[in-house]
Amino acid sequence: MLPNKKSFKWLYVFILVFIVNLIAMSAVQKLSNNALEIYIVFRFVLVTLIIGAIACLGYFGLRAFSYIFLISNVIGLGYMFFIAFSGRNGWKDLSSIIGFLCILLIGVVIGMITQITLWLLKVIRLKNNIKQDIR
Repeated sequence: MLPNKKSFKWLYVFILVFIVNLIAMSAVQKLSNNALEIYIVFRFVLVTLIIGAIACLGYFGLRAFSYIFLISNVIGLGYMFFIAFSGRNGWKDLSSIIGFLCILLIGVVIGMITQITLWLLKVIRLKNNIKQDIR
């Protein structure tokens, strides 16, 4: 599964997420019969660098967040390809990427809620243990 916190293996996670997202975004652009120009590739690189960095927050101990974010990334990529392969004409390249980013945003929110909940449970558990030791 995902590496432990402060592990060098998070670099591999970053590289994998970066490459998969960059290839997926470029493929959607080509599936939409649009030219893949250098400034578009540069924008895709910037977006995928940010996505990869967010996915690797588990390096700092936010593993639950990273799991949920990576699951939302997979769902978002699937949705992006679903929109790209649909027979709709027009703005399907842009709408598929915006849909992908919206799903990622939902994953960030759910991941942060989960991570904060786990942190609060840990604090409450530690607080209860301290009270029991005092008695």
